[in-house]
Amino acid sequence: MFLGRTVNSTSHDGAASGTHRRLPGTGLRRNWKQNWANQRLVKRGSMSTPTQVLGEFWFELCEKSRVRIEHPDLPAELQAAAGALVATLWAKSTTSAQAAIEALRTDAVAEKVSARNEVASLQAELVRTETALEQRTGALLAAQVRIQELERERSVSERLHKDLDSAARRAELGET
Repeated sequence: MFLGRTVNSTSHDGAASGTHRRLPGTGLRRNWKQNWANQRLVKRGSMSTPTQVLGEFWFELCEKSRVRIEHPDLPAELQAAAGALVATLWAKSTTSAQAAIEALRTDAVAEKVSARNEVASLQAELVRTETALEQRTGALLAAQVRIQELERERSVSERLHKDLDSAARRAELGET
């Protein structure tokens, strides 16, 4: 099996049975220039540009790598059928891979949307929690101020009670 290079197959007796096509030097130079132009497009373009460039690249690669099976013992029809079978397998596997990539991309987008929704709900919950915390902190400060006021009033009340008790004792002692 061969994918775009020159390969000689030999029979058991060592004789060369044939050669595959060789890519000419000008074709390689043209491809290099085309790849350079494609890189410039990718750097400037949108997300559809790299997809288009990759699609063109794979199409061109498939065209250049037509499978030719040359073996001296195989009839030409069998060689052509085997080449067509390999090409069909290649096309089906490429289509399957592209579908799998698209499914992964769709899943990734769905997970991204789900994650963004979860982040938004968590941020909203955080805002509610912070608001509740501020309210409770304000209520706690107000309660502490009220406790201090009540403690002051109690201490004043206790002092007055002691003063009244001592005045009542003095009055009792003074009467007797």
